[in-house]
Amino acid sequence: MRSLFILGFSLATVAANQLSVLAQTRQPTNAEINRLRQELQESIRYGQNNSIAASYVEDRRTQAEKNERESFVRAWSKIEPQLAPFMGAWRGYESGRYIYPSNTKGRVCVVVQEGGTGTLNTGVLFNGVIRKNNGGLLFKEGNFLGAALLEKGRFVRNYDIPFHHARPLQPLTKMLDSLYDASPSQKNQLAQQFKAAGCTTSVASLNSQNISNNNSSTDDTTAILNLVKGWGAVGDISIINNYAILSYFYGQNGGNVTFRRTTGKWNIIDGGRNQGNCQDINCLVNKGVPRDVATQLLNYLENSNVRQTREINAFRQDWAKKNKTIAPFLGYWKNQRWPDTKELTISFWPSSVANKLCVIGISENDQYVKTGIVSGKDIRIENQTLTLFQNNDNFGDFISDSNQKYYLINPSKLNTWYFNTATKQKLRDAGCTDSINTLNPQNTSNNNSSLAVPQAEPSIVSSSTPVMFQKLETLLQAGKWKDADLETWELMKKVTKREKEGELTKEDYQNFPRKELQIMDQLWLKYSNGKFGFSVQKQIWLELGGKYNGQHYDYGTFLKLVERVGWRRNRTNLSYDDFTFSTNAPRGHLPTGELASGRGQTGLLFSRL
Repeated sequence: MRSLFILGFSLATVAANQLSVLAQTRQPTNAEINRLRQELQESIRYGQNNSIAASYVEDRRTQAEKNERESFVRAWSKIEPQLAPFMGAWRGYESGRYIYPSNTKGRVCVVVQEGGTGTLNTGVLFNGVIRKNNGGLLFKEGNFLGAALLEKGRFVRNYDIPFHHARPLQPLTKMLDSLYDASPSQKNQLAQQFKAAGCTTSVASLNSQNISNNNSSTDDTTAILNLVKGWGAVGDISIINNYAILSYFYGQNGGNVTFRRTTGKWNIIDGGRNQGNCQDINCLVNKGVPRDVATQLLNYLENSNVRQTREINAFRQDWAKKNKTIAPFLGYWKNQRWPDTKELTISFWPSSVANKLCVIGISENDQYVKTGIVSGKDIRIENQTLTLFQNNDNFGDFISDSNQKYYLINPSKLNTWYFNTATKQKLRDAGCTDSINTLNPQNTSNNNSSLAVPQAEPSIVSSSTPVMFQKLETLLQAGKWKDADLETWELMKKVTKREKEGELTKEDYQNFPRKELQIMDQLWLKYSNGKFGFSVQKQIWLELGGKYNGQHYDYGTFLKLVERVGWRRNRTNLSYDDFTFSTNAPRGHLPTGELASGRGQTGLLFSRL
């Protein structure tokens, strides 16, 4: 639901204009800093003493993660004794602050992650807090990090749940991978800004006279992939300090490869095509990998399938809102029928045309881009038809043809790792993209009338219902609860004129049009017999002691609400597909809008009812 990727500064100004930007804001007073620290301390105490909130601030780091970050901080303390304790990957509720060192003395780089988007800031130390070039502040209390913005002349904390228990900084490539709403070009732009601002992830080249960045993560990934080019389909890559590991597949075979970087060059130290590879920590340790690093590398691969499934499902869910027909096919699929068929992998990329896909086949010595037309579970590629089989208990999702010439399995998120220049250009020419922002459903075309996108069957809607809300009423009448939920979110963006941005701001919720909100609420109440609706959620909110004055968040009540309405179970937030889209759901379970993400400013919206 968050699709806008905001980049705060151009490459030319990120590093050079920091002081001029700061000059346009004011410095916090000592009294303000003390107040912010007191508020942070109160938030920490609340989180630790509240049974629901405690799960959001508990320390879940492994001992290896703690050791690695402490080692990194100690190394940088030799150069930046006051800034080093801030460095690390700080996580909050669906957001994060990645504080990286810089090759400029007295400065850090801050990547601000909000859901699937990211922004780069730089910051300097001022009276024990980090003052960012956008005027914001970061301040520490032990293992907790607070953030504040200057609003209407006053510094206010903009997160009730603090960032906490910093983990080791990831290589930039891995951090960028977590920005699931950012296109490859946007990630590349952020990487360039990171480099232009003098940011670094390295401690290997630490020097008090010349702090330089010899750890370009984008270059690292390219160098590693070149070492295994032609081996097969790369499944995942993890880079930790001067070590890396990847998994690869070719046909029904595959393995892991481990790498070490020495004097700036990557070399294979374990594994290889048609060779064995280490399967346990001790084996990697014997190859010279530090034990804590070996543990993290193997743990990363062990959790790779779960992580990739989550990533591709989130990507498909976003596209399903715009182009539902093609969404189940999207991904980077491995071909188990290689070498009987030449393709090692086949990728299906979304297109701006309603039922059209771009199909990219990669073989050992060749690659192609073709057009696929989707109809139901079938996709026609020239004279070939492939069929999608979903929810198979034994094999999961797979794609095959009637002769089983192809057998595509284990889909993961799209990447351009092995695309040559011609393939990338053909993708652009065909109107294919991995960015949800480029598709406007009002302008989607269908160049194949015989394979039109299925539409909801018409139904009789109330003559008094405004045209804008008649689709929602049709879906609710038909009991299509999930589609109705998605339509509700689209309407919320439309009435606030935030369709392009893909998300609502605090001000949008504070000023949400009352009439339109009441119409949507009444439709949900009517067709769920009073079980679902914003007013139902508001009633639960009040039952839980929630407050709403249209000005401030109430995260304490929000944490109780998510448990009550079933958006969270067993102290774990549910993914959207795990919600219950039926009348068997708990009271107030629907609609979710952006509320279930925790970024919907729940109490602010209820103040408009």
